[in-house]
Amino acid sequence: MKNISALLTLTLVLAACGSTGVTPAANNVAITQTVSGTITALTAQSMTVAGQTLTFSATAGTQSLYTQSLYTQSLDTLSLSAQSGGTKVRVNGDDSNDHALSIGQHVSVKASGDEAAEVDINQEVRGVIESVNASGGKLVIAGQSIQVAANARTELSRADSRLADPKHTLAELKKGDFAEVTGTRDAAGLLTASSIEVRSGTERKEQGENEEANTAELHGKVADLDAAAKTFTALGIKVQYSGAVVTGTPANGADALVKGSYDQLSKVLIAARVKVGTEVEHGIEHGAPAAGSAVRFEEKVRTLDAASKTLVAGHFK
Repeated sequence: MKNISALLTLTLVLAACGSTGVTPAANNVAITQTVSGTITALTAQSMTVAGQTLTFSATAGTQSLYTQSLYTQSLDTLSLSAQSGGTKVRVNGDDSNDHALSIGQHVSVKASGDEAAEVDINQEVRGVIESVNASGGKLVIAGQSIQVAANARTELSRADSRLADPKHTLAELKKGDFAEVTGTRDAAGLLTASSIEVRSGTERKEQGENEEANTAELHGKVADLDAAAKTFTALGIKVQYSGAVVTGTPANGADALVKGSYDQLSKVLIAARVKVGTEVEHGIEHGAPAAGSAVRFEEKVRTLDAASKTLVAGHFK
């Protein structure tokens, strides 16, 4: 996010919404927006998400979208790994040293006007593949059954991020592979994968992980909470969080992001970290604004009247 002096965060409630597009504010002040969806086009300068083209920030010196130690080729020739300049990239709200963006990933983008300030890659499930049903278009990872879209992008290594079309199929995945999955869920919670990225132990080590660990990640709503036993279920998977670092308060119906180790024998996810409710970065208030929804705007304070406790920020009073 650009440094702006006297920056104010305003929470406004939309009384009506006649269009999902972004209208420039008065005085040429760009309105902060959040765009969520699947990446359908990606270049070194911009990305297209949910039909909207967003440019990467030209501000230098913060991050790039890929790991320098893995990629030494000229960025100008890459179509699917882009130089972000000042655009920050996260994975499920966490900083990461693995910043390769690919077509097919489901992301949430915080933008000022049409310039992307922050991209959050929304990984719904990650972990060891337990089974592959290529003919049925299904995977099981960390106990979670996943439907794979016919046009899903499949990468067998990080090097595939450089290719416009890796041309890999579901049949090439195998039990024991470690994979990261993004996609969308239906009302019943079934995940349809739009992007599957297999990561080797070496690549996971590059990401700062223990390549031998059975790391798993799950995003879903809390159910069957037993606060005394420190357990709940999420998307039908039992979670044991007695030894976890918990942010927020577990409650039935709350959104939760769980990171830990999945035990295939007991079918229990032993949590190391749990984020609950408003602490979860993705999966909350995604999509286009709707009447009655809360929207956050960041604007420069233009005038301030301390006596009447009023101010003008951008074109809002």
